[in-house]
Amino acid sequence: MNRKLKSFIITLFIYIVIVVISIAIKIHLASIPERVITISLMEGKSLQKEKNMGNKADVNLGIGEGDIPLPYPKGKPVLPSPKKPVPPVSSTNRGNAKKPYSITGELAKRRLIKFVKPVYPKGNQEQTTVSLKIVVNKDGYITRINVIKTGGDAFDKNAVNAVREWKFQSLPPNETKNEEGIVNIYFILK
Repeated sequence: MNRKLKSFIITLFIYIVIVVISIAIKIHLASIPERVITISLMEGKSLQKEKNMGNKADVNLGIGEGDIPLPYPKGKPVLPSPKKPVPPVSSTNRGNAKKPYSITGELAKRRLIKFVKPVYPKGNQEQTTVSLKIVVNKDGYITRINVIKTGGDAFDKNAVNAVREWKFQSLPPNETKNEEGIVNIYFILK
């Protein structure tokens, strides 16, 4: 055999091997169920669509304006107890009226100099408590708010919006650390 014929046969053999391997891969991939997930953040559109082996399932979460719901943890959260129990502080403790909030932890020692009362959500007829973990910088401004005990979406939103406006007394110039505390907001029917 001449050299050209040998090269042609080797090339043909390699080509056949590649075709057989690619067919085997396609057959293997075809046996795996096809699953496609698309996400859309447009109002009125389906947020998630799933296609599994020709069966379509549309899920519309009824969310608008770009909001994505965050799941709340199931059950009651376990919080570490403070090193030294500090009594709750309230700026609106007039007479025997129930306090609208309490603060525990390091922040209980700092004076609250700007207080915004959370608004009771319209259309709700329940009493609840929202617990927030907050971090305050040396200048008295709140830098982080986390909901640790939910009272419901509307209550959580109003509590976070009000507490975001609060301001605490500044620390002395030689202290620069952030302080943490737990704020309990009491939503009471009147």
